[in-house]
Amino acid sequence: SARYAGANANATNNMTLLLERMKGKTNRKAAFKTVIAFFNGKECMYFTGECSGTLLEKPQGTAGFGYDPLFVPDGDTRTFAQMSLDEKNKFSHRRKAMDAFLYYINKNFK
Repeated sequence: SARYAGANANATNNMTLLLERMKGKTNRKAAFKTVIAFFNGKECMYFTGECSGTLLEKPQGTAGFGYDPLFVPDGDTRTFAQMSLDEKNKFSHRRKAMDAFLYYINKNFK
């Protein structure tokens, strides 16, 4: 997703291209997904986190990075870019994947 608008693009370029391609679309559902892969010496384990939400038609907010100004997670009315880091982490796909990974580590590697 970081190279959506090309290898040398920045977050603004990526959001602009996404908004151009989404223009006129009524289904604006979207999701962020993170997968952590961990090899435990015998097998590869995968820990997934997902955050569903909606893409706005124009950016709102200045915090965060990437697509945060366009993404409103389900269960809130603000974009990630309008939230503090603590607020964003309540929804974060990265946090969910890391929590699942840490649960596995704590359960299996005491």
